[in-house]
Amino acid sequence: MKFIIDLSWIVPFFNSAFFAGFATILTGLVAYFIFLRQKHDEKLKVARIILVEINDCENLLDNLKVNGINLTNIRQILPVNSWNKYKHLFAKDFDARELKLIDNFYQECSLLNQELNESYSLPNYWQEKAKIIAERHASFSEKSKNKEEYEIMKKKIKFFEEDTYWWQPNAPKDQMIQRIKLIKDITTTTVGEKIKEIARL
Repeated sequence: MKFIIDLSWIVPFFNSAFFAGFATILTGLVAYFIFLRQKHDEKLKVARIILVEINDCENLLDNLKVNGINLTNIRQILPVNSWNKYKHLFAKDFDARELKLIDNFYQECSLLNQELNESYSLPNYWQEKAKIIAERHASFSEKSKNKEEYEIMKKKIKFFEEDTYWWQPNAPKDQMIQRIKLIKDITTTTVGEKIKEIARL
């Protein structure tokens, strides 16, 4: 028994309008699937970044609650605000109350950063202290008969030189600590759990 396969229909089929339409739809579906996959991957990556930012910030805030604020060791509470840039990706994952909780967390951290910047822009305290110290050192130098006497006289203003109040005025620090106490943690709430689920962590 002999089978003959007729392939004469293949070329007309590939040249037909039906195949062109089918190929267009298939290409569109593949492109849409790739788009959805990329969007999902981006959301997962962003969720992980946001979770790391929140974790790091909460750890820092906990430390500041216990040890206070030392302006010589801290510059920014939350250096990057990924939430503000990518929160549109999570609009369907959280209700209005949950979105507001995250918004408030980042907003309070931003206000803390502004207060830190203001504390660092108090050069008058620093300039005045430096001026007083320089004047005293010049006076000690003029009155001293030798290097040993000069070193002894310098010790008279040692406590003033080491006094951190001049470098870290108390009012801004106290205000920042009060703000820190009011910031609600994210990771210990249902919102934190949802972020972890999105991040697959």
